[in-house]
Amino acid sequence: MAAQSSEIDAIAGVTITTTAVSKAAAKCIAQAKGEIPIEVITEPSQNGDGDWLGTEPEIADSDITAEYETEILVIGCGTGGMFTIAATAEEGAKVIGIDRFSTGVGIRDDLAAIDSRYQKEWGTKIDKFDYITMATQYAAGHINQDLVRLFCDESGAAIDWYGDRLAERGVELWHEPGDSVDEARYEHFATGHSPRWTGSDDGQGGELDGNKILYDYALGLGAQFDYNTKMIKLTKENDRVTGCIAKNGDDKYVRYTASKGVVVCTGGYSLNYEMIEALQPWNLRIIGRNGSEPGAFGDGIKACLWAGAKMDETHSMMMFDRCALRPDQETGAETAKAGDNGFFWMDSQP
Repeated sequence: MAAQSSEIDAIAGVTITTTAVSKAAAKCIAQAKGEIPIEVITEPSQNGDGDWLGTEPEIADSDITAEYETEILVIGCGTGGMFTIAATAEEGAKVIGIDRFSTGVGIRDDLAAIDSRYQKEWGTKIDKFDYITMATQYAAGHINQDLVRLFCDESGAAIDWYGDRLAERGVELWHEPGDSVDEARYEHFATGHSPRWTGSDDGQGGELDGNKILYDYALGLGAQFDYNTKMIKLTKENDRVTGCIAKNGDDKYVRYTASKGVVVCTGGYSLNYEMIEALQPWNLRIIGRNGSEPGAFGDGIKACLWAGAKMDETHSMMMFDRCALRPDQETGAETAKAGDNGFFWMDSQP
C-alpha cells in the first residue's frame, strides 16, 4: 500500500501465493481507477496461444471504400438486434442493421417473459420478487438485480409486441408453462413462449420464421439491412462511440456513422475457445457439446473493450444436461452425442 503498486517481493516456497496476491492487488488497483482488471483481458490461454484480446486494428482513411450515415446503427441481427431494429424503426428513426452473415442469425423460438397476456390467459402468475430472489440464488449472488428487475417489468410487453407481429403473419404464439409439479432442487418458473410454425409460409413458397417476420416488418418501416458485413472496430469521436468500420461482402472496408447511437448486439463468445479458456476454463472442462448460435466469437465484445468498455468480471455460460458421454470418453467441446429430455408434445390449447 505504501508503494501503491502490485509488485511485491517474492518469498521462497510460496510462489503460487505470491503470484495470486500480486494479481489480486493489480485487480484492486485497476478497479479503483475504473479500469478493466489486467488479468481479465490479457491472461493467455493455457494452450499458450497468447492474449485473446489482441490489439485494435489500425485502418487508414484511404482504405475506406464507402461511407454510410444513419441515426441508429445496430450491429448484429439476431434476436436482440432484430427487436432493436424493429422498435427503432417504429419510432421513426433512420436505422441500419449490419450482420456478418448473409441473413440474420434468427430469432430464438423459446422466449421468456413475465406478465405477458398469454400467461394471463393461462392463469400463470409469477411473483417478480420471488423470481429475482431465485435468480440471485441460481447465480450464487453474482448478478445485477437491477437487470433482472428490468426483465420482470418489461418482458411481458415485449412478448406481447412480438405476438402481435407473429399474428399479423398468421402465426400463433403459445405460452408453454410446463409441469408445475415436477420436483427440482431449484424453483423453476413458467416463463416460456414459443411460436407455432406448423403450416406457416411467407407467401412466396418458403417457410416463415421469426427473423423473416421481423425483417419484413422493419423493412416496411424504412429500416435498412446490410448483410455480409462484419464489424472490424468501433469508431469514436471525443470519447463517444459514433459508428464502426466494417468489411463488406466484397472484402472492402466501409464506414458507418450514427448520429444518435450505436447498439452492439453481437452476442457472446461461446464459440471462441481461447476466450473461454482464459475467462472460464472450469466450464470448458465439463461441456460435451456446443450448441451455440452462429457468430458467437466474441468479436463485438473485443471491439467494445478496445473502445473503452468495462467487462463484467464474473463469467459463465448457459448449460443443459442434455448430452451423454461414454464411460471412457473424455469431455470436450464436440465429443458428446446430443440428446433431449423425453417430453411428450400435444397439439392442444385450452
